[in-house]
Amino acid sequence: MTEYLKTQNSILNELKQLEETVHKPIATSLWQYNHNQLDALIAGLVKMPIIEGVDIIDNNSQNIFLKEPTICHRPPYHFLIPLQI
Repeated sequence: MTEYLKTQNSILNELKQLEETVHKPIATSLWQYNHNQLDALIAGLVKMPIIEGVDIIDNNSQNIFLKEPTICHRPPYHFLIPLQI
């Protein structure tokens, strides 16, 4: 069980680093309605092995942007990154 917890912690740390890296560019792209930049950022994210998809929702839980793989290889693990724009 210890190895599982180490792996889980490693993944969570990597997701936290990704959050710190992409938070501001995604928020800025949304604020400026720059869909080309947003598409490029999200396309880069979903190419990463630990990312299965990106779902951007507003404060009312309405979908703004959704990018998922055509085939999901594992059960989803949701990691919520709130954007204050």
